[in-house]
Amino acid sequence: MAIYGFGAMFGGTLDKTEDFMSDGVVGVGWTDRDSFGCRAMVRGITVGDIAFIKAYPPNQGLILKAVGVVLSNKPVDDPNLGYCVKVRWEWGGTRVVGKMNDKLDFMRRGAVYPEHNPDIQSLAIRLLLKDEA
Repeated sequence: MAIYGFGAMFGGTLDKTEDFMSDGVVGVGWTDRDSFGCRAMVRGITVGDIAFIKAYPPNQGLILKAVGVVLSNKPVDDPNLGYCVKVRWEWGGTRVVGKMNDKLDFMRRGAVYPEHNPDIQSLAIRLLLKDEA
């Protein structure tokens, strides 16, 4: 099992969080030509992985917006939401984590990344299980 963070701000102005949640998916808006690496990362996601939607405003740091479990490892191109995998969203809200200063914050600004910080992994799992203590 792995944990992945996904940005939902397409083009710097369109927040797709609600669309991802209502459609039960998450993905990257880039084409294969624009970002082969991001789409390759989505192709590597497997059933049972955890996905979270995040924001990363430079002045605040990491914000979690939704957490769910990946249900399919067969990405599809959605004309409005990009290259997506199916997700069952279990938690939605706003949880400000802030800057972790663990040398991975540069990755947290991107469209998709694997989360390796154990504190953020633990928080994502607790939110997923609705154990927000």
